[in-house]
Amino acid sequence: MGCGQKFNLGGNERQAKLFTVTELAEALQALPKKSCPGEDGLPPDFYINNWDFLKEHLCEAFQEIWDSGTMPEEWSEGLIYLIPKGEGPSEEIQK
Repeated sequence: MGCGQKFNLGGNERQAKLFTVTELAEALQALPKKSCPGEDGLPPDFYINNWDFLKEHLCEAFQEIWDSGTMPEEWSEGLIYLIPKGEGPSEEIQK
């Protein structure tokens, strides 16, 4: 994970904010359930189905990112998936 963008809230808000497992669970539940995976290759269902194991690790990771004021570089990237619908030249998409 490389260094990424700094974010700035101003004042002492960053130091005062503590992430809770409840907040992360609510954010996770708000994600579309059957969406494509992100850069990590894991869809939201993975995090939902493994929440009991992942919750403390994710909470700690998000807190560390928040405290440092630096988002991972990968978080500013996105993926676009082409999904062929019906009949058509889908073999050209694979090229």
